[in-house]
Amino acid sequence: MPLARRLWKLCKELRLPLNDPRMQEIDAFDLDFYEYSIICDDPKLLEKLENTYYDPEYEAWEKEFDEEQEQQSQAKSPVELPDPDTVSWSEKSKQRASTSFPLETEEYEGGFDAGDIDDWEKED
Repeated sequence: MPLARRLWKLCKELRLPLNDPRMQEIDAFDLDFYEYSIICDDPKLLEKLENTYYDPEYEAWEKEFDEEQEQQSQAKSPVELPDPDTVSWSEKSKQRASTSFPLETEEYEGGFDAGDIDDWEKED
C-alpha cells in the first residue's frame, strides 16, 4: 500500500498514467530520487523532513520490552481467594460489629431538633 501511494503521488506530479512505459520502468532508487527532489523543492516539506528522526534501535527495544512485559504477566500467580475459615471469620466479625453497636434513635441532652438544623444549609 505505501508503495502504491508513492507511485500514485509521482504519477500526479509527472502527469503520467500508471500504465505508461516510463512509469513501469521506475525502480526504488528512482522513486526515492523523485520523492526527495519534490520534497527539497518545497520549503515546508523540507522542514518537515529535516525535523524527523528515526532511531533504528527503538524497534528492537520496543520488541524486547513487549516480550519482558509478556513474561512478567505470565509469571504472576493468579489471585487466590481466601480460605473458608477466613471467610467465615470475616462474616462473623461483620455480624458482631453490627449487633454490638446498634444505632440508637434516642435524643441526647442538648441536642438539636431537626427543624433547627435546616436553616444553616440554606443559602441567602
